[in-house]
Amino acid sequence: MPVERDLEAEGSIQAIALWFRVLGIILVLAGLVTVAGMQQPGSEIILLLPLGMGIAACWIGVTLSRYRVAARFLASLAAALLLLVGSLGALWLFPAPIHVMAIPVFIVIYQLGVLGALWTRGRSRLFTSEYRELLVSRTEEASYLRNPFFISPLVGFVAAFFIFAVPDLVWLLRR
Repeated sequence: MPVERDLEAEGSIQAIALWFRVLGIILVLAGLVTVAGMQQPGSEIILLLPLGMGIAACWIGVTLSRYRVAARFLASLAAALLLLVGSLGALWLFPAPIHVMAIPVFIVIYQLGVLGALWTRGRSRLFTSEYRELLVSRTEEASYLRNPFFISPLVGFVAAFFIFAVPDLVWLLRR
């Protein structure tokens, strides 16, 4: 039976890969800002954690977008880790207002979706060698811009900006 392309599944994987790259860039920048703001010499070792995680997230994003089996496994581990962090964050913030609780809850829901997207039967075939060979001769590109795995984090970032940054900016402008 010949392998046929699944553009919707490809779009989901491409969107997940894009957000791994964005996460990686944010972590690398956070690591560099952390070191730049340090007062004590010799404490640059703290840079290794976000910098290493950022480089790993970028690598996962790039290799996941090429449908590599190892990237699928590592992306699943990263999604599970983010799921755990989001769950712990939700528990830690439990009595907090709903707008603060929404972020860890959103992280948990999104990472559950990522795990499902990486391991469901239909999408797991994207990581086979037969499917990668089919992609070599592709004529049509998969669109991830309308995919829920692209739109959801984008809406989350915009919402977080308006919930947390805009009130502070308004407060600063009124001073």
